Amino acid sequence: PRHHFQILFVNLLGSRFVSSSGTRVTRSGVAGLAGPFGPWLSNTAIARPSQELGRVVRYETSFALRTSELAIITTARHHNSNTEWTIHAEEARKAGLDVVLIDKIDQGTISGDDFTCPLEQCVWQFATELLRTTAVSDDTYAALERHVGHAGVVELVSIVGYYTYVAYTLGAFCIPPPATHTQ
Repeated sequence: PRHHFQILFVNLLGSRFVSSSGTRVTRSGVAGLAGPFGPWLSNTAIARPSQELGRVVRYETSFALRTSELAIITTARHHNSNTEWTIHAEEARKAGLDVVLIDKIDQGTISGDDFTCPLEQCVWQFATELLRTTAVSDDTYAALERHVGHAGVVELVSIVGYYTYVAYTLGAFCIPPPATHTQ
């Protein structure tokens, strides 16, 4: 199966991988090697910057964790990435995102009117438009930029882009949720 080598990496490498050039890629976050990192380790030149970008977009943006998780679960659901969804819906709940919003995103019944926080509505609208069309309207862009500035817009595009990459990796290699995250 497509995910055979991922299991091999987990068994052989444990918590870290060091390439022949000495480049170290470490286990990180909830997903660790059970997420997209197993396939990425096939090429450490991909794995290392992928891991670094993931850390930055998850923990080093101007967004509160609950707002980042909103963007991540919006991305996960758009791509029907059940592994990404399973992990991040729980993280969104822990970060304080309204469970009703999480459920509506999961069911595909969410609308802008469901949000009580204007920033979260802007983030959801921007991410949704970007995912559907690979662009956003001038009004959507301006609304988000009023809340977070130009740098915040760049951060949100980066979050959505990175988690799209993660969704593609998880799907292409049939990676299930970690055993600690079951649906």
